[in-house]
Parts: sequence; C-alpha cells; structure tokens
Amino acid sequence: MKKINRVYISGLGAIGSVYASKIHDTDNKMLSIIADDERIERYIKERVTINDSEYDFNYIRPDAAAEP
Repeated sequence: MKKINRVYISGLGAIGSVYASKIHDTDNKMLSIIADDERIERYIKERVTINDSEYDFNYIRPDAAAEP
C-alpha cells in the first residue's frame, strides 16, 4: 500500500471540517484546505474552531499548482 503524502479537502463544511481536524491532529503538514480567497481570508480572520479546538490549517486556492 502506498503512503499518503498529501491530503486536500475541498472546504470546511460539516464533513470536511471533521476529516480536516482528524488529519491535522495526525500530521498538519500533509493537509491543505482548498478554498477561494474570500473563504481563506474569513477562515484566517475568524479562526476555525472544531469541537472546541482552534485550527490553523494550510490553505490553497483551487487554481494553484500543488503536489499530487
């Protein structure tokens, strides 16, 4: 089985945020959240809180070049 090196999640809705928090707690360097500029700005400004824990996710725009 291949090792997973990068994980991209599209947005932080109900399901995305749960998976994002679990992956972040395991290895935050492998995770990036895909979002547009407006959402990224809002996530950074308002801080993302999931189950009473704040998260500083890595963000990437949908049109950005990224590792597979």
